[in-house]
Amino acid sequence: MERARKLLEIKQQRAEKLERWSKDPATYIFEACTTKDEHDADNPRKLFPRKPYLEELLNIFHNGETAEHIIKSRQLMVTWMACAYISWLCRFTPDRLAFVQSKKEEDAANLVYNSHPSIGRISFIETNLPKWLRQDIKWSYCQGIYPNGSKVWAIPQGPQHYESYVPSFVFNDEASLQEKWEQGHAALKPCIEGGGKVRTVATVRMPMPYSVEMSNFNKETAEEIRKGFWKFRSKSGASAHAIHYTTDENKDPATEKGKKWYDQQVEGYVGGTNSYLWKQHMEIDFEAVKGTKLIPFWNDYKDCFCIDDIPERQRVGWRYYAGFDYGKRNQTVLGIYAVDKDGNRYIAGEVAGSGERMGGVPGIAQRIKDHPLFDKFRTNIKADPSLWNKNQAKQQGGYTSIAKLFQSEGINLKSAPLKGSDADKIAIERLLYHYWANPAEPTLYIFSSARLHIKQFRNLRYRDWSEAMAQNKPLQEELVDRDNDSWDAWKYAEAARPAPANLKRKPPSGSFMAVRDSIIRHNRKPQGIRGNRKPNPLTQGPVGGRT
Repeated sequence: MERARKLLEIKQQRAEKLERWSKDPATYIFEACTTKDEHDADNPRKLFPRKPYLEELLNIFHNGETAEHIIKSRQLMVTWMACAYISWLCRFTPDRLAFVQSKKEEDAANLVYNSHPSIGRISFIETNLPKWLRQDIKWSYCQGIYPNGSKVWAIPQGPQHYESYVPSFVFNDEASLQEKWEQGHAALKPCIEGGGKVRTVATVRMPMPYSVEMSNFNKETAEEIRKGFWKFRSKSGASAHAIHYTTDENKDPATEKGKKWYDQQVEGYVGGTNSYLWKQHMEIDFEAVKGTKLIPFWNDYKDCFCIDDIPERQRVGWRYYAGFDYGKRNQTVLGIYAVDKDGNRYIAGEVAGSGERMGGVPGIAQRIKDHPLFDKFRTNIKADPSLWNKNQAKQQGGYTSIAKLFQSEGINLKSAPLKGSDADKIAIERLLYHYWANPAEPTLYIFSSARLHIKQFRNLRYRDWSEAMAQNKPLQEELVDRDNDSWDAWKYAEAARPAPANLKRKPPSGSFMAVRDSIIRHNRKPQGIRGNRKPNPLTQGPVGGRT
């Protein structure tokens, strides 16, 4: 009788747990699910740790908006949480179809099932539940079918599966590795409209599409939910969160345990905390990219050449001109430039934004015409020569050019004499060997209102050496073609201008003078700059800087 009573008691306790777990994924995950830590040789299998930030993360998975985007530091168990949540979803809600997506099918399979239950994370969670809780799930490569009709399916990147199926839940892992993320996400519209949920996760890897979508994250303006955990809106306006390692007290360097973890992690990166990979993977830094900086002295001297806008009434005798770089989906930039009576140059303003979001050619043209300085530069707008290629289909048949389309809207572009790397070389030579040859006393200034120019100029980089060598290209002679729209606008305008007087020509690549100049530029000390900066050429006051 006693044994029967205990069995009945156990049965009732299990029934109560099932009832509770079926209604609350947190109780199921933190009380029943096991994770695997392959770095812990002594105790690799552990119950899912109940930490405040993981509870917040689970709340986003379960109660968040239809589409939620997450950008994160590595090693925060975000992928484990997603897999545990899918286990709960398929187990306790019948007839669900959950997709787990990654760059390659094999990567996704390692999150679901791959040849053995111990390999796939979801299959590992299911087969390590208490014995009485395990179910007869039919596992096959990339798939798991639950007794209640729910199914979890591992798929590679891209839209192809969404064109044939409408999933209930989608978890997209490491989206920043996926070249086809945009196409796949666009194909999810029927899923979202039908009430399905999409959860996308990644670490920063610029300039991949997902990282670009998340790159407007700013710790200063985002809502901080808890330390190291922010809420913001992505570039397209979707709900987004950023999760930094400091949100876990065991990884926060401010704690003794966290400091030990931090030091161990830093040792794994060549270059330590200065490594661009550390900054991307751990610090959620969208501006950290590889390659040698074009302007290595930017941070030391930015206050000398980044200045507050000079009032227009003080710009007596200035001559204006403009450069134009067109992007249909990428940034379109019209840079407004000027020369004063003393020959000083200025980046005096800009019109910038996604071509599509500005309304295509008509919308861009209107934005340009609305600029208060339009009448002063309208006859001198230099643009990429490729805009004269006739590759735009006309409604009445035949083809026309982008330049002709702008002309029909009242914007008369003029072809720059050079394009591509030829224009780059002219612009680089003038920038580094004339305008900013002595950055403490520049002859080119950037107004604070030219925000995109400031943002992109400071991050311009030469192409990585190994990348250049692999394609048999001269070392440090080509810029990385990424986030340089404002540079392109400036270089088209600059290539059309006469060479500045007393231009110091760039020495031949590899020569003694070239190496010497490189060393001087990289090691120039900013001592005394702030007290001896060149005064504003018009106001005779100190140059006010901001970035």
